[in-house]
Amino acid sequence: MKKGLFITLGVLVVAALVGGGYGFYQNSLIKKDTTVVLNQHTVKLDRLTNQQALVKLKKVDQSYVVKLEDKEENTSHVLRFKNNQKITLKDVEKLQQGKTNYNPAIGDLSEKQVVTVLKADLPVQVKRTPKNAKLILKQDHYEVLASRSGSKIHYNRMAKNIVTQAKKHTGGYLVLPIDYQQPKLTSERAQAQAEKLNKTLKTDIKLQVGSKEVVVPMSVKAQAVRINTIKTAPIVKWLDAKVDPTVGTLNKPIKFKTHKGKMMKLANTTAASGIGTYVKSKDTANKIATALTAGEDTTVKAPMGGKKYKKNFGGTYIELDLTNAHAYMYKKGKKVIDWPFISGKKATGHATVTGVFRILYKEQTTPTHEIHLRGNNSDGSKYDSVVNYWLPFESQGYGIHDAPWQANYNFGVPSANAAVGSHGCINTQPSVMPTVYKLATTNMPVVSYGALGK
Repeated sequence: MKKGLFITLGVLVVAALVGGGYGFYQNSLIKKDTTVVLNQHTVKLDRLTNQQALVKLKKVDQSYVVKLEDKEENTSHVLRFKNNQKITLKDVEKLQQGKTNYNPAIGDLSEKQVVTVLKADLPVQVKRTPKNAKLILKQDHYEVLASRSGSKIHYNRMAKNIVTQAKKHTGGYLVLPIDYQQPKLTSERAQAQAEKLNKTLKTDIKLQVGSKEVVVPMSVKAQAVRINTIKTAPIVKWLDAKVDPTVGTLNKPIKFKTHKGKMMKLANTTAASGIGTYVKSKDTANKIATALTAGEDTTVKAPMGGKKYKKNFGGTYIELDLTNAHAYMYKKGKKVIDWPFISGKKATGHATVTGVFRILYKEQTTPTHEIHLRGNNSDGSKYDSVVNYWLPFESQGYGIHDAPWQANYNFGVPSANAAVGSHGCINTQPSVMPTVYKLATTNMPVVSYGALGK
């Protein structure tokens, strides 16, 4: 009985030992479905011992393969990078910890090693220089002329990229482009710029000038729109050459209604009259540039400069009727004084100027100040006339003044002009001139017209 019991216990002990040993053995094996990527090769280590796994891994091709594509030449190059790192049991033990993507070889792939291989297998052959892409303006839009890379290889930059990508890559060749020297402006960048420029060119900008509306033409926008800026010079040129002459009134004739009710068109020199409007081209160009930059269809109001002409100068002016040798002064539409005068002698070439002018300043003789009007007579001699009141209305010396040397009966008599005409000024009776002087104001418009004028 006892003998049988011992035998049974012995069998159980042996079975337990065998079972325990088997269990320990099973636990020492690498987990089921464990795979590892080694140098781009997927290796299955399912249920192997560490030693068996080590033997199997050592049989794997110990090199890393990179396929480099040459898009410029439409070719490819396959490079192999030798792995000098030895796989040990410690590496295999890590697999038992569940690190199924452990790749010891990639960690050994240094940039220096890659550069050496690249220089050996891809020597520099400078066959071409980089060529920048170009933006070509085609009437109303930009097109791109493609860029071209150079044939000089950036070894260090390529090596860094290969090492970086290798650490992320698993299975199969690592395929990368050859990193050639690139142009400063690539086709991709140029295309992005062209799209931005074309969007700006399509912006519809209208210019409001008074009651008129003008569309900024494509030709002007094409000259102005650039990559990172809007050039205002072409816009200013267009405004000065095309817009201002049609809407501005600088040096343009003025319509005037005489004291007799007759409508006249008088020559107007803005420098002399101070009357005339113009487009402030620089300010307007800046506003147009801002609108183009915003890229939204809009209407820009053009700022104007100068003095706008009001009908008959708003009712305040001096009217010189040279045909009838008579003057009229109006203020706010009402006549405040009229008087006869003697104008410049036309027969000797001293006729009074005609057109639109203005009183430049007022000057009066005082006990300490005497007014002298000097010039040349027709015979070449000089004259020096002293007057008490002086109202110049033109920069070359034409003005209104008292003339005590003239006989009263000649004032207001057109036929007397040939005999006693002045050197161009409006001679006024001394008895009337103080009132004219008092009523006149600086910058008051002066209108001169008639048969005896020039």
